[in-house]
Amino acid sequence: LTGIAKYTNGTLAETGISLDVTILDINDNAPRFEPQSGEVFEGSRGGTFVMQIEGKDDDQPGTINSTISYSIISQEPEGLSHMFRIDEQTGKLYVKKPALDRERVELYRLVVQGADMAGAAGGLKGSGTVEIRILDINDNVPTLEQCEYSASVDENVHNVVVSRIKARDRDLEHTDNWRAVFVIARGNEDNLFAIKTDENTNEGVLKLIKPLDFEKVQNLELTLLIRNVAPFTKGEVVMTDVGVRVREGEPLAPTSGPGGGGPVKGGVDVESARHHPRPTAGGGGCPEGYVIRITVNNVVEDPAFIPAVREITVSEDPKDQPKDGIIMVFTAVDPDTGKAAHVR
Repeated sequence: LTGIAKYTNGTLAETGISLDVTILDINDNAPRFEPQSGEVFEGSRGGTFVMQIEGKDDDQPGTINSTISYSIISQEPEGLSHMFRIDEQTGKLYVKKPALDRERVELYRLVVQGADMAGAAGGLKGSGTVEIRILDINDNVPTLEQCEYSASVDENVHNVVVSRIKARDRDLEHTDNWRAVFVIARGNEDNLFAIKTDENTNEGVLKLIKPLDFEKVQNLELTLLIRNVAPFTKGEVVMTDVGVRVREGEPLAPTSGPGGGGPVKGGVDVESARHHPRPTAGGGGCPEGYVIRITVNNVVEDPAFIPAVREITVSEDPKDQPKDGIIMVFTAVDPDTGKAAHVR
């Protein structure tokens, strides 16, 4: 605005005077929130930082009218208590109790409230929704459905599937925390068998890779150990001095048998916990591992000449020829009995 000045007698005293008008703010805007989301590892200890909650207030910045006080007014699912807490001044969200378990609750929805005037009486309030996804860690050991299995295989075959054994694991499917590794700990000293994991079904596929002979062996017994691709850990998630989230505690060590053989937020990888994966013994009441008893099936085999080739010496002198004309008798042998076969 510009103005002029006049003397009391009405004559012009000055022109082009600048007039500044300051509009005083009143508290006429409530805090508001955009949808926000964050994530945190299950098992995180109390006080673990989750995310920054930010409310907005269109009143004058830096004044009491736009100073927001934060609070959590509801949690879904409710559970036994609130799992998170929020700093009322900064809006920083933290884990409240070390009880987050992804296998029980994978996603929490919080309704947060902002009250301006720093939460004083007479201030305006607004609310918004925050989603917290719980990230998986390998806190469940893989197990099999039973301690003992039985299977059978024909003799004289190889590269055939003997059995498919389903692994059970409560961790996040199709991750290294869920995916099983099977190890034949005993009974495979001759390397007759191999086992690999079907990554889609998490089954151990046991194959016979060398042929068996029923006449030499009728029964075999294998002992399996099982572990995850990622190491099993226990305890609370902690932050190391290099900023990598790991879990307190040692991985489960095998009770018998030899050893065998995902990306997360902020480049953190639980698998970087200072331990090498090792196979664990059987869980669920199978401390010595899982037993597979294999029966070798006898297959009817064709008669064979043993040896397959023989050398015969025949004299050219007719006087030395046998009277019945037979110079050699070849006997076919039944491989199953080792005795002469009855052939037609």
